[in-house]
Amino acid sequence: MTENMISAQHLSAGYGHHVIINDQMIQIPTGKITGLIGPNGSGKTTLFNVLNGFEKPLAGEVRLSGHTVSDLTAKQRALKVACLCQHPTAPDGITVHELVGYGRYAHHVGLRHSKKVDSRAIAGAIEAVHLTTFTNRQVSSLSGGQRQRAFIAMTLAQDSPVMMMDEPTTYLDLTNQLQILSLLQELNQTLNKTIVIILHDLNQAAAYCQHLICLSGGQVKAVGTPREVLTQQLIADVFQVAAEVTYDQNQDCPQMLNCHPLEVVS
Repeated sequence: MTENMISAQHLSAGYGHHVIINDQMIQIPTGKITGLIGPNGSGKTTLFNVLNGFEKPLAGEVRLSGHTVSDLTAKQRALKVACLCQHPTAPDGITVHELVGYGRYAHHVGLRHSKKVDSRAIAGAIEAVHLTTFTNRQVSSLSGGQRQRAFIAMTLAQDSPVMMMDEPTTYLDLTNQLQILSLLQELNQTLNKTIVIILHDLNQAAAYCQHLICLSGGQVKAVGTPREVLTQQLIADVFQVAAEVTYDQNQDCPQMLNCHPLEVVS
């Protein structure tokens, strides 16, 4: 097993002539949950889309499981990394089972595929997200948290070693946010999934990620464990927020308290 599931050297990315990420080195460790953090406009989504192959880099290359991402077809990429975008939607009238089945497309060659293998993968994915009793329910009838679990099951059915999610807790209440993050932690630990997520809540990033990459202005400002990255100085410099940083009993998980902006916008 390689130390880094995804790596990039001298990576630059953007749109047209607009460079957002400029000459950066990125490493996503195998078997861990990596959180991409940073203020709005820092380049998180751009980096996310280049790492998963949705966008081509302007310079440098991204390697995924030893392969250059730009050399892979869409199906080949899908066999290595499953992505869940922000605000995913499902067609009207579709059931959980049918939605999760969409995750099997990369395993189909033309019209040929194994229905038995697909059925086992779909059932296993639904069970893994604890939605077995909702298998035949329409996705539109589910609560927000249940719906997000169904979409996560769809990425699981893809049976890829890497799962990437862009703000998977957006628009969920606090209980469902924590349940979704706990589920991702469970999938990381029980299925050995390498997971990359964009998060805005720094306390949640500290509690649920083992590895953080902090971006600001298209530059990597800090990389490492939550304890190494989330310092009072970095929070002030990158987020323009004054915060008291405390730690749990094991001194591993920093938590930000008494936060307030350094600059008051009138």
